[in-house]
Amino acid sequence: MGNVADLDRQLDRWTAAGLLTDEQAARIRVHEADVQRPGVARWVEPVGYLGATLVALSFGLFGAQLWDELSIWSRVALAATVTVVLLVAGGALLAAPAPPAKRAGSFAWALAVAGVAYTSQLTGYEVIDDDDIVLRLTATTSVVTALILYLLAKLALQHLALAVAAVVFALFMVPTEGPVGGAVAVYALGVLWGLLTWAGRLRPAELGWIVAPCLLI
Repeated sequence: MGNVADLDRQLDRWTAAGLLTDEQAARIRVHEADVQRPGVARWVEPVGYLGATLVALSFGLFGAQLWDELSIWSRVALAATVTVVLLVAGGALLAAPAPPAKRAGSFAWALAVAGVAYTSQLTGYEVIDDDDIVLRLTATTSVVTALILYLLAKLALQHLALAVAAVVFALFMVPTEGPVGGAVAVYALGVLWGLLTWAGRLRPAELGWIVAPCLLI
């Protein structure tokens, strides 16, 4: 199967014979293409990680130097711009067939959840006087964003980002008081996480079986 033309002929023959579905044949072609181009596949992932990290670091360094001189809406615009860049870049990488590109895109989307949370918090403190409402708004936008991104790409980092956002949401939104109330909310979330994993709603399941016990401890 070292020759691409030979591989295509064999895959077409196996698909016609019903041994493979069209989707399986396409996945084999992608895999073999990555094997034939190891240099490209090897560099896509680290470049994606580096790019997403540089975007976040640039925002941090710029903010540290000029943050006090910026108006509140300039700060919101800057945070929102970085978040949009992470979302768009992550989506583009996730659309690529190569697994390394998908992992890099998943990393960018995980950072984007934090970007949405920070943008929401900045906006909330400007337009709302009540700090509790701001924190609940931030928790809500974070968990909604994490859920949407998870549904679009059911990958490990999106699963983990959703778990973190759900914990924050449970702590700020459940009407309980004191550390005991917060512990009960997180425990209930752990039970729910385990049930959803058992029902096949959360993937990868291996990560779900790690997250659920951690929330129950």
